[in-house]
Amino acid sequence: MPRIRVPYWCAKGHETRLVFLKLPDEQIPKTWDCPKCGAPATRDAGNPAPTRPEDEVFKSHLDYVKERRSSQDAEVVLAGALDRLRARGVLPDQLLGDS
Repeated sequence: MPRIRVPYWCAKGHETRLVFLKLPDEQIPKTWDCPKCGAPATRDAGNPAPTRPEDEVFKSHLDYVKERRSSQDAEVVLAGALDRLRARGVLPDQLLGDS
C-alpha cells in the first residue's frame, strides 16, 4: 500500500516525521504529541499548537507501564523474556557476562 511521510512540529521546534497510509488529507491527524517533549505538534511549522493545559500532563509509554507494573513485576517479565531468548539461542549467556 502506498505510504506518505507527514512532518509535525511542536512549539519548541522539534520535528517529528510519521509514516501513514496514503489517505485523504482529512483522515490524517492534524496534531500529534511530540515524542521529545510531549507538547502538541501540528503539521504547520509556522503555526504551532497551543500548549497543553496544566491539568493535562503528558505521559510517555513508559509512564503508563510504570503505573501498571511494579519494579518486581518488571524484573519477572524481563527475566522471562531473557530466558526465552536464551532458549532459542538468540541471546548467549556470554553476551551478558552470566556464569
